[in-house]
Amino acid sequence: MNFIKSLIGMYFNSLAILLPKLAGKQAFYFFCIPFKAKLDAKQQGYLATSNTKTLTVDGKNLASYSWGTGPKTILFVHGWQSHSYRWKNYIDKIDKKAYRIVAFDAPGHGNSEGLYSNVPLYEKALQEVVKEYGVPSTIIGHSIGAFSSMYFLQKNNLNIDRFISLATPFSANEFVKFFRAELKLSERAIKNMKAYFTQYVGKRPEDFSITAFGKSIVTPSLLIHDKEDTSTPFTNSQTLSEVLKGSELIITEGFGHKLKSKEVIEKVIEFV
Repeated sequence: MNFIKSLIGMYFNSLAILLPKLAGKQAFYFFCIPFKAKLDAKQQGYLATSNTKTLTVDGKNLASYSWGTGPKTILFVHGWQSHSYRWKNYIDKIDKKAYRIVAFDAPGHGNSEGLYSNVPLYEKALQEVVKEYGVPSTIIGHSIGAFSSMYFLQKNNLNIDRFISLATPFSANEFVKFFRAELKLSERAIKNMKAYFTQYVGKRPEDFSITAFGKSIVTPSLLIHDKEDTSTPFTNSQTLSEVLKGSELIITEGFGHKLKSKEVIEKVIEFV
């Protein structure tokens, strides 16, 4: 795997010298490939217990799921290289007569089609899900799912009853730094990719951040992050708590980035 990463990094570094614009575009799209994991029979079986609907985002099928018949809707938004099954233990604990629970597999994830995924595509998916199921009373997002949910709320000027962020990244620049370190990309290669990112998104990676998104969000919020998160530092949520006025911040220890814990599930459901 390290050898393959080295070859890919060498390719982008070389192309950055010869054809900088093409290098930036190709690096960006490679950066947007989640390399999705295939769902096993048990996971597919659980998702099959839902009312399943197929939506469309940029011409690709988007898998969405709902459980329950309650008057209020809780929308779950998973993170990178994940899918809706990750919410099973939450869904099983929620009263289906009081709430309708909605989840979806982001573009390029789970049962949804597509090779690529990124925050703007997550946001488009959220638009389609809300169009189909209505504005939720609560959104619960993990990692890039939380980040994308904040972008969605800010871009569409929506206020909901509750917002819950689990282990959010800080900015798109955080993803870029990780990508650079993994492939050992040159400064020139990163500069080209950032230029294409800015063209694609309309913002620089460093400006595409939770502080920018959070300024217009007044929704009561719960932020949970683990001290031992090696993917996104817990200081991200500490900073976000200062932006989201009146938010509740919980710093855990020992659960890592995935925050798989009965304690976390109980805190989330209690807040909802």
